[in-house]
Amino acid sequence: MATISPNNNLEGMALNRARGRGIRAASKANDATIGNELPRPGTGDSMESLSKSFGGNLSLGGEQALSPKMDSGVASATPASSVSSASGDGSEPAILPGKLPPTRAKPARTIDIVSNMNELVLPTEAYVYRYDVEIQVVHLNGVKDLSKGPPNDYLREERRKNCYKVWQYIVQRESAFFGDPYTLYYDRAATLYSLTKLAFKESSGQQFTVPKQQISESPLIKDVLPKDKGECILIGIKCAEQCNLLLSDFAGCIDPDVNSRDRTLQQFLELATSQKIFETDAYFNFGNKAFLKNEGRLDLGGGKWLCTGFEKNVRFVGDDERSVAAVLQIDSKKTAFFKEILVSDFVSEHLRVRLGELQQRGMRPDEVKSVSHQLRDLVVYTHNGAQFEADALSRERAQDIMWV
Repeated sequence: MATISPNNNLEGMALNRARGRGIRAASKANDATIGNELPRPGTGDSMESLSKSFGGNLSLGGEQALSPKMDSGVASATPASSVSSASGDGSEPAILPGKLPPTRAKPARTIDIVSNMNELVLPTEAYVYRYDVEIQVVHLNGVKDLSKGPPNDYLREERRKNCYKVWQYIVQRESAFFGDPYTLYYDRAATLYSLTKLAFKESSGQQFTVPKQQISESPLIKDVLPKDKGECILIGIKCAEQCNLLLSDFAGCIDPDVNSRDRTLQQFLELATSQKIFETDAYFNFGNKAFLKNEGRLDLGGGKWLCTGFEKNVRFVGDDERSVAAVLQIDSKKTAFFKEILVSDFVSEHLRVRLGELQQRGMRPDEVKSVSHQLRDLVVYTHNGAQFEADALSRERAQDIMWV
């Protein structure tokens, strides 16, 4: 991809690094391009069909499957109730009020509705085992956790992609240990759930090593390590403190005391319904939200796209342990993303001024301020592969800026 040439300097404007506030970091040899469509919050919640996001099935592997079932229920008017407030420090429980007793009033009229909740049909006697995962890159000068780094959304997502690539590679290579890959659910960071109990050779867990030669020969993970900077990758797996849970045990999920509820099963189900999304590069993933990268996006102008996606959550509904059911709630979303384009093109689109005109007349102080506000905290990358968060634009030319 072509990037900004030192000749296209917009009257010498240069990017300043965010990591050194007040220290301008730019180089005439390192021209910058906006990173992979870093999102900014947007709005919109029109309902659209998103079943294709899960391929029609939410598989838990083998015969143990999560089957989405559209719930067409009956709604009736009931008195509204609220949750008792709590301080959040555990000193006061947040307890849901009980249902009001039946009255002699005329029953409310009922109507059939179609909801955005899909019941998850779970195996009744299936256990899920939880493990801690640690993926490390070994350098000549130390060891770095591949899942940890700056809190920037884009950089976090890139780390998780790399972790998932390493995970896919080691599961394929060590198939005798892991077994059926469709019984494994990895959160792309530090947690693994499995429908089968892993057989560790040692009680402390299991560790796998991927040497540098295997990394360079694998199309899947050859780009995970920076060139000539990593010696090998270590993957460590050990049992978590709370190592198993029963899929049909909803008792802790519906505790009237909201602060005392056990969310482990909820977290597993939310992860299990995201695995198919992780396996494809068609989505931007941020927590429980996913947005299509290319399909159905709308050009908003100003260097931004409007992308369609959804937010999903697992909830437990029912009056008691016998009637409770796990449901997957899906809400459609629309959010604005920055385009992956040259910084110079972004400046032109944002200001709605042709690039040639900007080069000829330069940028006014108000234009510099406007562009700096938009670029702040965005990730940009250079021709030589370096990435950093942009802080602002400088009116000085790149070749006139010195490291201090």
